[in-house]
Amino acid sequence: MDFAQRVPRQTSADLFAEAQHYFPGGVNSPVRAFRSVSGPPLFIAEGHGSHMTDVDGNRFLDFAAPGGPSSTATTTPTSAIRSSTPCTAAPASAPPTDSATSSVALILSNHRYVERLRFVSSGTEAVMSALRLARGVTGRSKIIKFDGCITTAT
Repeated sequence: MDFAQRVPRQTSADLFAEAQHYFPGGVNSPVRAFRSVSGPPLFIAEGHGSHMTDVDGNRFLDFAAPGGPSSTATTTPTSAIRSSTPCTAAPASAPPTDSATSSVALILSNHRYVERLRFVSSGTEAVMSALRLARGVTGRSKIIKFDGCITTAT
């Protein structure tokens, strides 16, 4: 029996189906797509300390902290910040959340020229995503990197 069969995740599956309309692959990072363990990724509802709970009520020990609990915690000051803002997207390093999907839906509804969006946590991750996209669109597998071409803004 695999992970998807042992842990009920119907609400996560429904949220993942919706998120696929907004995020490439339905998540912010390919490693969160859960392809290696089958089934939909976990959509996290809240986190406290070293534990997080998904939208299906399953409780997990978070070995990747602070990626989960710090972004979904409901304790102060996070809850104060979240309650005072209309969009409560989780940081890019966090697991999928319904609030991140809602935020992207709002962004895309106001920028109709953008089809999908991905939150990233660094310039490196943004470049790697752009390179993967370029390789997929062009069908080319090689990339040229120039060394020493650093520019500075004045």
